[in-house]
Amino acid sequence: MLDTKKIPLADLLIELRRELEEARRAGEDQNLRFRVESVEVELKVTVSKDAEAGAGFKFWVINGDAKGKIAAESVQTLRLKLDPLVSDTQGNPVPLDINDERSLAPPVVDE
Repeated sequence: MLDTKKIPLADLLIELRRELEEARRAGEDQNLRFRVESVEVELKVTVSKDAEAGAGFKFWVINGDAKGKIAAESVQTLRLKLDPLVSDTQGNPVPLDINDERSLAPPVVDE
């Protein structure tokens, strides 16, 4: 079970990716589309040496419950700007649309 006070940065990004994919799937068969041009995330993190990864470091995202329990001087602000892409049918990267099966075609309007 994860420490509820600190969340590994990789786990947070995996969950963000999962939720964006879930939103894309939920938008299938919808005429109205949302293009996700970028995702900006601002996080409060701490850094620790990762014994398992040799001399590497581990970034931990601070859960709201942990605020006040971690020394302020050990907390850093990390800003990420992510440009989510998906692959088209030929494997080429294209912008993420929260719509139908990664289609780049305009919506069909019944007249």
